[in-house]
Amino acid sequence: MIHKRQGNRFFMPDSWWDKIDAGICPVCDKPNKRQFRCCSPECTEKFWNHKEVYWSNDLKEMCFKRDNYVCQDCGANNKKVLEFKERFEKWKRQFDGLPYDQRPWGFIGGKFKQSIYAYEDETKDLLLESVLFECDHIVPIALGGDEYDLKNLQTLCQKCHKKKTASEAKDFARARKNQLTLLESIQDGSQKKLGEIN
Repeated sequence: MIHKRQGNRFFMPDSWWDKIDAGICPVCDKPNKRQFRCCSPECTEKFWNHKEVYWSNDLKEMCFKRDNYVCQDCGANNKKVLEFKERFEKWKRQFDGLPYDQRPWGFIGGKFKQSIYAYEDETKDLLLESVLFECDHIVPIALGGDEYDLKNLQTLCQKCHKKKTASEAKDFARARKNQLTLLESIQDGSQKKLGEIN
């Protein structure tokens, strides 16, 4: 059975939902008469800074941070690019006292290119291309993978993500081929639950 994305969702500790319903501030446990989640601006700030309070679209950045911005398949990262930028910024600082039009990195008539070439001559470095990362569901949502579970997410570079998606095409085709209408699947008892894989 093919599953569909459910969209953006808000998460916080389960016990907090009950407190809010009961008119209690989830942060300080005091009665809350404000008809908001929290009883004060201070509690509101603590609420939003809590690690278990987030929107599902924050999971992507949480995944990248957990994986240290490294592709979990090929190991690609932006370490060399960041090092190059850091050294370039350090090199630029030696020209801080010069008027703008005399600085080698000024954006006047191609001088930015000249500054790059000057830096390459000095460091024997070439400009590097940044790696773009994508957040991948290890078990695809369409095949029953949990859309909102951080454990089901991994950081992949664009190249590896495309390769993985292409390799999953047969699984998607098989799932579509075996898919019954909801009524038929209920009648024959083959209705799949979320999380089950063919």
